Amino acid sequence: MGRFAFAAPLGLAIAWLHCGDGTTPPPGGPQSAAGPPPRPEPAAPLEPEAGRTLYRIRATLDPDRHRVDGQVDITWTNTSSSVVADIYLYLHLNAFRDERTLFARGARGGLRGMRWRGAGSIDLRSVRVGGLEPAEREESETWVRLRPAAPIPPGAAVELAAAFEARLPPVFARTGWDGTFHLVAQWFPKLPVLGADGTWELRERHANAEFHADHADYDVTIDVPVGWTVGATGREVAPEAGVVPAGAVRHRFAIRRAVDFAWAAWDRFVERREEMDGIEVRWLYPAGAEFSLERQRGALAAALPLLRGWLGDLPYPFLTVVLPPAGAEGAGGMEYPSLITTASSSELPGYRDEAEVAVHELAHQWFYAAVATDEVREPWLDEAVATWVTGAALDGIFGPDRSIASIGPLGISYFASRRACWRLGDPGQPVVLAADEYPSFDAYATAVYCRGSLALEALAAAVGRERVLRGLARYAARHRFARATAADLYAALEAECGDAVERVLRVALRARRGFDLRLEDIEVRRVTGDAGLLAPRTGPGDRWVTSFVVVRRGAPVEMPVEVEVRFPGAARRGVWDGRGRARRFAVQSDRPPEAIVLDPDHRALLDEDLLDNGWRARDPDAADGLLDEMLAVFGGVLGALF
Repeated sequence: MGRFAFAAPLGLAIAWLHCGDGTTPPPGGPQSAAGPPPRPEPAAPLEPEAGRTLYRIRATLDPDRHRVDGQVDITWTNTSSSVVADIYLYLHLNAFRDERTLFARGARGGLRGMRWRGAGSIDLRSVRVGGLEPAEREESETWVRLRPAAPIPPGAAVELAAAFEARLPPVFARTGWDGTFHLVAQWFPKLPVLGADGTWELRERHANAEFHADHADYDVTIDVPVGWTVGATGREVAPEAGVVPAGAVRHRFAIRRAVDFAWAAWDRFVERREEMDGIEVRWLYPAGAEFSLERQRGALAAALPLLRGWLGDLPYPFLTVVLPPAGAEGAGGMEYPSLITTASSSELPGYRDEAEVAVHELAHQWFYAAVATDEVREPWLDEAVATWVTGAALDGIFGPDRSIASIGPLGISYFASRRACWRLGDPGQPVVLAADEYPSFDAYATAVYCRGSLALEALAAAVGRERVLRGLARYAARHRFARATAADLYAALEAECGDAVERVLRVALRARRGFDLRLEDIEVRRVTGDAGLLAPRTGPGDRWVTSFVVVRRGAPVEMPVEVEVRFPGAARRGVWDGRGRARRFAVQSDRPPEAIVLDPDHRALLDEDLLDNGWRARDPDAADGLLDEMLAVFGGVLGALF
């Protein structure tokens, strides 16, 4: 799934402090405003490759009834070590069939900022396995079990042929229609993942969860009314020869090694093509959204070379970006292989929502599309990782002090806003739970997106961002176009970051809460003689010895913590490596300290309570206290709110 909406935690403050819209384009403008036309491709159908599943789909959109009639031919190989007696197909749209499904019960109160608006479904009209009717057929809410006439041995291939009718819901949870706009996602019968031991990794669709799939090849032909534009997963190629129904236009898209296939169709799209960093980019957007388009173009143009340098080449040399129209916001902020949906307008003045969602969905092209993970059992592997990469990229594009909001002379950093999201909605749950183990979508999103990305940022604070990025690059290269698990990610990060992965990241991910840094046992002594000095005198006059203890309570996240002792006109810093539960410091000076500050650079974003992170020689008045908190959290904007 695309980024979780963070506008709410920022809304009050941005409205209060707004003194500019923050629309200055980021560095690195688009490279081309025209770009090449689509490349001609042969009309021959894709052929199966090396045991990888191939979907050949033919679909017709009826926009008046919001229905897709389809036929799918699936070439599937049993790659497990066991004989397969049953084959399963997901029918994900049946999650929308009525308000009694598992998905609807969890979603009808609202999901990702949208409300349930109506039903959708998919009917499997006919199905054959190996040219024969299945011996048994059993349907659940969102899958069907088929028993072939004969079991399928390891290494054997089989053909499945099915006719289906997909009825789209009013747009919700990244699929459906609004007016004549249609986003067609999770719309066809799709195979689950088969484990190496022959066990199908099968589960009903849950409102918190997304999907889990193997990389497959897709050759998809779509008929829509004349005058309609289609954007889809893959590159558009020449249709095979055949009769096109009257009043229709035919499109065909092909892609290899993709975990899903989705498409959008509308009779009002404005289209723009260009090349960015060697990638063919196609923009589909509503008239009047040009201002949003330009901001997103600038963000993508800057992010593409950054992410390529960090993570390796984009998995596909083409990308379609869909900006849904007003009324279809539920289709925005979602990732599919080589196809992403963003937003048509910024939610708040000065808030870089459009840049964030565009970069986040781009990051998913590596962590979801190239490296496939189980988004139900280990959702943090795509969402927390994509969120952290988004923050690193936005810091690089806009600067770390204003990477999520730019409000006149003031700015808000991206990871500070993730901290705000976590502190406002803290569910007290570990990051590493399965999606359906969280009590609500908000609890899931707060833990996985917000605290999950903060756990990765804590690792970056411990070892440096470059080492974390090298670990992610190693992981992305090792598991490109394959499935990966948390163990695979830990191994790649440990190769670059060492034991900090265990001491910092894994502890932070498993903990239910953050930690609390505090100052204790503060003592400032005036020393008039030589007794009690920490170091020999270097001149006449009295000396002061300041001692204190830095304590960490809560989750034992052993990240380094800096402490700064401030004097009139000077400051001295020390570092605790974070090991253990506490560290005593002592400082000798020729003047008394004015203040002691824990984490002066605000790196310990998992620190739950910032009110005990400082000491002053005098009691601060209200204005001083407010300023301290604002600086401590957001470098000058929103600290007092959290």
